[in-house]
Amino acid sequence: MPTTDLQVSPKRAAVAAVVFSNILWGSSFLFGKWALEEWPSSYVVLGRFAIAAALLAPALRRGRLEKGDLKWVLLGGFLMAPVMMGLQFEGLDRTTATSAALIIGTIPVLLTIAGILFEGERPGWKTWAAILASTAGAALLVGTPGEGRGLVGDVLVFASAVAAVAWIMVVRQLMRRHDALYVTALNIIIGGAMMIPIAWALDGSPVGIVANTTQPLTWWAMAGLGVLCTGLTYSLWNWGQRQLPASIAGAFVNMEPLAGAILGITILGEAASPLLLAGGALILVGAFAASIVGGK
Repeated sequence: MPTTDLQVSPKRAAVAAVVFSNILWGSSFLFGKWALEEWPSSYVVLGRFAIAAALLAPALRRGRLEKGDLKWVLLGGFLMAPVMMGLQFEGLDRTTATSAALIIGTIPVLLTIAGILFEGERPGWKTWAAILASTAGAALLVGTPGEGRGLVGDVLVFASAVAAVAWIMVVRQLMRRHDALYVTALNIIIGGAMMIPIAWALDGSPVGIVANTTQPLTWWAMAGLGVLCTGLTYSLWNWGQRQLPASIAGAFVNMEPLAGAILGITILGEAASPLLLAGGALILVGAFAASIVGGK
């Protein structure tokens, strides 16, 4: 019996880490909306990564780059900050937190499609049904007009979901050989550094942006994005998903869009039309089915 307890406990800890990370990720849409009221999207991303980089810098002592790693590190950092987060927050600035969160729910299905295209996976009819359900849900959601929602914003958020899948596949190359926290720190620090010239070119010097920040909520939102939604979440996720089968870890990804949508509706007071909820439900059902079936 003691042996069984020792075997079960690490799995439960990994599940808890994955669940908690996805709930916190869901809150990033709420924090992001608050931060975007005063800051441009490029500096929201840069500030988020700068805070997380300061927290995770000591983790660089946990590993050392090996031959052939540099290209994956640079590509991972680029995909994570300028592309994935850059597109997501620019899209979030043009649509609602509820819509953005639900569109991010397509990631598990996109991962399944990536497995078909790049890893030679041969899906059965259940997987195709999951892909079809999620695709129909995304089309229904994006095609549904609503207050505060824009087609361009929704498309940018979807593009960020595609970038997230590319980032996950790149990070896998590093996670096979290195400590999870070390890989997380590398990605965040390098990705954040890449955002500096991009933010400056797009929105000018940060001095004016900081000087014109008048709402305390903006600073609290940035702290939430940097500490909770980046430094803590990516560390928990990378550690937890490394300990679990992909099918189990992937199933809990659905908690991010669900949490984000709930916060958008309840705290931000965003409209939740029947068509939007139906589209979101199809995305979540398809994502959950793809995660479970894909692991078999």
